[in-house]
Amino acid sequence: MRISAVIFCLLLSACSAPSVQIHYYQLYPGMPDNYPSQGSQQAVVLQHVELADYLQKPALVMRTREGVLYYAKTHMWGSTLKQDVSLALLDGLNVAAGEVMYMQASHNAEQSLRVRIEQMLPTEDGRVLIQASVWLSQGTQQLWHQRMSFTHEIQGQGYLAAVEGMRGGLNNLALQIHQRVSASR
Repeated sequence: MRISAVIFCLLLSACSAPSVQIHYYQLYPGMPDNYPSQGSQQAVVLQHVELADYLQKPALVMRTREGVLYYAKTHMWGSTLKQDVSLALLDGLNVAAGEVMYMQASHNAEQSLRVRIEQMLPTEDGRVLIQASVWLSQGTQQLWHQRMSFTHEIQGQGYLAAVEGMRGGLNNLALQIHQRVSASR
């Protein structure tokens, strides 16, 4: 009888503990409304997108003023960040081109892009830091390599605003990549 009372008390206290609500976010919200419908004669394959190790965790990450990375405990990515970054970059590149010029790795093309995202994180002062290395190759020959770095202002506060800021930062990165690719043709 005494054991039953103890178990009942434990069960009752577990039920009264506040539940923690987990929030999930997707960086890639789907194909944008202004996605071009016309294809290009010159295709470039987005061959490979790589993320820095600290971005491969399921939690959203922020950098403090002191440079410390803070991982959220209740704010998580709803899908793999690598997949979302790849899709967001692909759409951003094609919107920047005004035509479907950039393809996924399953397509054949003369030129291919490789992108390594080294930084993509919001900061306490309301900015998103984006830093990437980009390589353009034709066959086995590397045509160019460039490191790109910039900040994108976050509009609003909180994790949802930070995710929107990261989307905007990736669109800026896509525009910079497309301009560099176009200049090299």
